[in-house]
Amino acid sequence: MSDTDLRELMRDPQYWRRSPEGDALRAKVARGFSERYPGPMRRDATGRQSDSGADGHVVHVRSYSRREQDGGTHTVRAHDRRAVARAWERQPNAGWRVEIAREESSGGSRPDHGYGLTRGSGDTRALGRYQLQPTALRDAGWMDEQGNWTRLANAAGVRTDADFLSNPDIQERALNEVMRKFRERLERNGWLQSVGTSVVGVNGQTIPVSESGLMAAAHRQGPTALARYFRHRQAGLPKPANIPGSRTDLSVFNAIEDRLTRFSQVALPAPGFR
Repeated sequence: MSDTDLRELMRDPQYWRRSPEGDALRAKVARGFSERYPGPMRRDATGRQSDSGADGHVVHVRSYSRREQDGGTHTVRAHDRRAVARAWERQPNAGWRVEIAREESSGGSRPDHGYGLTRGSGDTRALGRYQLQPTALRDAGWMDEQGNWTRLANAAGVRTDADFLSNPDIQERALNEVMRKFRERLERNGWLQSVGTSVVGVNGQTIPVSESGLMAAAHRQGPTALARYFRHRQAGLPKPANIPGSRTDLSVFNAIEDRLTRFSQVALPAPGFR
């Protein structure tokens, strides 16, 4: 919708009434402006959302006149309106999610922010903004061994892939559950104790270890592959062989090191995925 379309909606008398219809119309207008003028979320020093707007910006509405039901006109003064927060912006680690989505689904460049994206099929399919796969959803209890949605997912309103793809809030919730399970496994196996240290990469480079990087690497390759990588590097084993066209340990380890390195610069505000 254009700015003109959105301003026309705001001239509807319902827009200014306290009613379910008015609430719905105001939300529609706010979403429209949010989609037309996206911006980064602003947060204060504690990581909490600032008062500058739900998603980090404020829409300025210029003064205009609207016609009332009695035939008269009313001038509405210029004012600011907060944009409605999008699904990931209501999470405490929105910036981290943006970076994951940028890599997984090109979320920022799609009209649906990546939520409707699906790739592959069967047990290798990847779903939604964060391209979650059945293996990860099984860890979180959302899918069974046959790739069907479980009672836990059903209780959240998901019975089919289409249900999942059409609900941004459910995808954010699923990511929380998946990453929480991943973190529990890494903590149980002792790998979180390496946060703040570094490892020698497969090419001899220094790889920083941060919680943000560990979570991002686990999201990409899974906690099992991440644990295998750390055991390999701690043992000082030779660089794995490269087999073109195959998913070898070398390709997996390279992907892990890429995320460990780049996400060491991406904040993961407390509480993270505890």
